Amino acid sequence: MASYFPIPPNIPINESFIYSSITLGGFSNNNLKKNRKFSTNYVTYVLYKLENQYWEKIKEVKCKYGNLINIKRSDIKVKNSDLLIAFSAKENNPPQRTNILPEPLSLRNDNAPIKERASYNFELNGSISSYQGDYPLGMAKVNKGTFFCTDSLINKSENNNKSSYLMLLNINQNANKNDEHVLYAFDPYDKKVIKKFNIKSNAINLINLNSLVKFKKKELFFQCKTSLFTSIFINTFLDKDINEINVEHTHPPSQYFWGNSASKGVKLLKGKWLNFL
Repeated sequence: MASYFPIPPNIPINESFIYSSITLGGFSNNNLKKNRKFSTNYVTYVLYKLENQYWEKIKEVKCKYGNLINIKRSDIKVKNSDLLIAFSAKENNPPQRTNILPEPLSLRNDNAPIKERASYNFELNGSISSYQGDYPLGMAKVNKGTFFCTDSLINKSENNNKSSYLMLLNINQNANKNDEHVLYAFDPYDKKVIKKFNIKSNAINLINLNSLVKFKKKELFFQCKTSLFTSIFINTFLDKDINEINVEHTHPPSQYFWGNSASKGVKLLKGKWLNFL
């Protein structure tokens, strides 16, 4: 299935910034090697931002087949808080302004089971951490859902030079979907809510987890009962000339189970951890 590629905001940290970018290819990155084809043609990526409940096309970027392009958030003239999305559009001439975000074009040319990906890059004073990710079209069509993940990717050290962030991404094709939701951080041992965070649809929600530092010695779970999100954990360490950054993303609960057991496993998991609040 084709995917969107949201470009995260730049993140201020102390007197520095975490600068974000994505790397896209002028070829399918999920097809079998024997089926790969290159030519002198281009793949055209379009960039849309969400503003005043409309999707506004702000730029088109051409990538020659076989090449890579890097799109830096800082090079795009948008507010840091704007939801900014890149994708290869199905339409030859996608609209300049629309309520419904155009569907992305899939570059795959066979049935290889790997999803299409972009490289998500985060740079802190010359140190870079990347991961491969996307936002599937199917998720962008969903109006309601649930979210659940653990904090296993948080840096649990109490060192004052270390910081942790949780970035929650939600995209809906409909520009009018800007609902508000509540994210609960809770203790799985006694099921007590530790903290609540306000988050939104059609947004990249950035949560500073340093407020949970006193709970870092215990496992915490996060849940939202009203919407889907993809989650990214960002950990940093800054001390004099040391600039470290680590970025990881979680997987949806369905990927913790195998084959025909997946739906049953997800039902049991969400039944235990989503229905008690």
